[in-house]
Amino acid sequence: MLFGESNSAVIVSFSEGDEPAIRELCQARGVPFTVVGEVTSDNLVIQRCGACDSAEIIHVDCKGMDNAWRNGILREMGMQR
Repeated sequence: MLFGESNSAVIVSFSEGDEPAIRELCQARGVPFTVVGEVTSDNLVIQRCGACDSAEIIHVDCKGMDNAWRNGILREMGMQR
């Protein structure tokens, strides 16, 4: 689940080398931890249950996401620069 109406769920982005420390921190506090995807230099890829590439459920261009975030409200108001 990425977003929903259930109790709190958080997506955290971290460097690959930090995964063991973050996993340990979550386990020490009883917080569930699951890797759901990977951000590369060009794309956000989220895979079903951390499965192989054929199970991608999201594959989005990072520049497109940045543009949507920065200009979404202006675009919807018809005021895009």
